Amino acid sequence: MLEVIALNAEDTLAAARGGADRIELVGTMDQDGLSATVKQVQHIREVSDIPIRAMLRDRDGFTPKNVSELASGARDLVDAGVEALVVGWVREGEFDTHTLAEVLHDVPECEITIHRAIDNVADYGAGWKKILQLPQVTSVLTAGSATGVDTGMENLLTQAVDPRIADLMMIGGGLRLEHIDRLKAAGIRKFHVGSPVRGGNFAQPIDVRLVEQWASAIS
Repeated sequence: MLEVIALNAEDTLAAARGGADRIELVGTMDQDGLSATVKQVQHIREVSDIPIRAMLRDRDGFTPKNVSELASGARDLVDAGVEALVVGWVREGEFDTHTLAEVLHDVPECEITIHRAIDNVADYGAGWKKILQLPQVTSVLTAGSATGVDTGMENLLTQAVDPRIADLMMIGGGLRLEHIDRLKAAGIRKFHVGSPVRGGNFAQPIDVRLVEQWASAIS
């Protein structure tokens, strides 16, 4: 399964043509990615039915700025037709299930991806134990480390021994094509890319040929 970061309808069409299975819709890549908007979703739905997972994040880092506004945004994005929300916060070094519950209170039916908040907790294994208790979680975007897959590879492989975790893992963050075979051998089947399908720069459009290369590598 290949997920590609998209910012607009043009990105979405390029990702779909290249063989992406779904998009992670981000409002802007400022501060490592902030919330998608209803208008973005509407524009994409005019041209594509590809599954959309929408970012819900209102500031840099992994603490919320305004929980009530995030909760309102969650409802609006779900009503607009996104497949799932991309969320996750950290409090005092632990995965923050309290904020998560507040933000998702009005959308208990919605699937969620936990983004790289999991890579920013003090104890990676303990973070996974909390996540496994959350029934809405269907993917967890992780590099195994806040600094990327190269550093986090052993964490990824250690946790992937549990098939429940391997099934949820979606690897992204410094991911390169040469990582894929080792991760697939561990039972991981979900992968997430952004700048690697844009020639390394989010200022560039998505290159269909690069998406095709990634889709082929993970198939």
